[in-house]
Amino acid sequence: MSRHDLTPLPQFARHEVAVGWDRPLRTYFAIVTDPDIDDETAEGATPLHLGAAEQVTDPAVIIEAVRPYAHIPDDLHATLQADRDREGLGHSNHYVFFATPEDTSTAPPPRCPTQQHGNLPERPEPSPHEGTDARQPLALLHRPTIGGLVVPWITVQMPDGRYRFGAIDTHRLMACLHDQRCQICGRPTHSPFVFAMRDVDIARLIAPEPPMHAECATYSATACPMLAGRMPRYRDDQADDPTTSGGPDSARAGHPAHPWHLLWAKTYRPIVDLRTQQPAARIAPGDVLRVRPITEPTT
Repeated sequence: MSRHDLTPLPQFARHEVAVGWDRPLRTYFAIVTDPDIDDETAEGATPLHLGAAEQVTDPAVIIEAVRPYAHIPDDLHATLQADRDREGLGHSNHYVFFATPEDTSTAPPPRCPTQQHGNLPERPEPSPHEGTDARQPLALLHRPTIGGLVVPWITVQMPDGRYRFGAIDTHRLMACLHDQRCQICGRPTHSPFVFAMRDVDIARLIAPEPPMHAECATYSATACPMLAGRMPRYRDDQADDPTTSGGPDSARAGHPAHPWHLLWAKTYRPIVDLRTQQPAARIAPGDVLRVRPITEPTT
């Protein structure tokens, strides 16, 4: 096992930031702790802990996770890779983060098409296989569709080119949370941010999914079978799927569907939810602008 202590940024001066390779668990890890908080289960005691409940095999995921907390040495990626090559693999009971890092290095267009001036492309006719009343907005014309449904930007693309609805690309998830990108179109978003949240999420003011543009959120609330209430239960084949990042759907596999809401927020803070050990967005009570229920789930 290797461990590298990083120099925290001034706003996290009292925190301890460490990364490394855990050979027995076959995963990179990143952990940020506040030593001034004695109770490690208390809120804020561990703002970040990756590699505890999931297997992270790409050093870039670890580096991007700790970038908001610490100075990143130029050779950190090479150092972490060397740690893994030197120490090798042990045993693991984790599932794997699947990611496509080449896409996160490409900067998206600066704004959504609907925010730009000039001529816009005509909207194509809806697919004859489209099973909803949702119409693809102009902001999503660049995204691929399957059966008339837009494939969200954070959806995993399998090695054979197929998309896996419900499985989240971890690199893109982190980019959405930390770079304020819309999870649907992939372009930069801005305040007010819109989040899809369940009752329990709103009670905690922790969003398990990244922000969206208002128009992308409106489309998703109608087009997504789960958000729109057309699925009585979450899919039950995700928990053992090696391509999933352990996103919220996989944690709820097979369970009855929840009612969903759209929440508008002035701003948010990327965190790791201590309850789920997954990346999430924390919203301060004073930053909530409004909440709108989405269609109740099918019973």
